[in-house]
Amino acid sequence: MGARAMALLALAVAAGAADLWRGRIGNAITYPAMVAGLVLGGAESGWLGAGASALGIAAALAAGLPLFMWGGMGGGDVKLYVAVGALAGPRGLLDVALGSLVLGAGAAVVMLAWRGELWRSLWSVAVFFATAVTPRVRVVAPRGGPRLRFGVCIALAALGLAWSG
Repeated sequence: MGARAMALLALAVAAGAADLWRGRIGNAITYPAMVAGLVLGGAESGWLGAGASALGIAAALAAGLPLFMWGGMGGGDVKLYVAVGALAGPRGLLDVALGSLVLGAGAAVVMLAWRGELWRSLWSVAVFFATAVTPRVRVVAPRGGPRLRFGVCIALAALGLAWSG
């Protein structure tokens, strides 16, 4: 296992545990991982590796900042994606993003079903999309509900990537 994979493994464990127990992922976890990704990328592959890490950071910011600004994702989750992008590059970031979305969707369905809110939430989303595509109808945003600790899903997907190499 290479140095970047080991750093990604450590990041995933620390961030997942922090999000699970405290409900937030601190800067002390994500910022050092971002720097480590750039340094390790440069150490392993020179400017090309550092460039891949920088491209992973840019891709994570481009995708994550709008979601954060629209209220769809927490700041710690975005910073975790940026740290993953720095350590894994754009290709690894894409793998983690897709894996975390699948895990998050499954966890959301289970969480809503457990709380007895699944059908109400699905109806709320259906009304939102129906009003969004209907001309001259005001969009009705879904009501707030239980919050999913998405950092845990990101961490699990990053663990899978780190284990697979």
